Amino acid sequence: MPDGIVEDISGRYRLRPIGSPHDMYVLQRQDKDNWQHVYRFTARPRVISDFEEMCTFNQTSPESHFTQEIICTIATKNGRVSLSDDYITITAGSSKRKIKVLSHEDFIQKLKDHFRIQLSYNKLKNHQ
Repeated sequence: MPDGIVEDISGRYRLRPIGSPHDMYVLQRQDKDNWQHVYRFTARPRVISDFEEMCTFNQTSPESHFTQEIICTIATKNGRVSLSDDYITITAGSSKRKIKVLSHEDFIQKLKDHFRIQLSYNKLKNHQ
């Protein structure tokens, strides 16, 4: 288990064991003077079928943000690029830029430039 606090462009984080024996952990993110739980997890081995229910939820539920907007994200050598309906966010090292998507054509161009995905304007427009 890592010791101490880790900091990146999105904030300060720490990992804490919970329960006894220490088979559960909580990842926390610092919010001003408080530490907020981000998620908890276990180091127990899993099989792919353990994730089926949550994958189905993320793909089909109206409560999942993945079904409510277009989102595309990719890890890069030194960061991440994320494209949504309204913005592209480019993180590289300690730099983070958020750029407004100006139109359907701009979205399609950003999809092509950053993700090598080529869609026609009509195909995208028909799915909105």
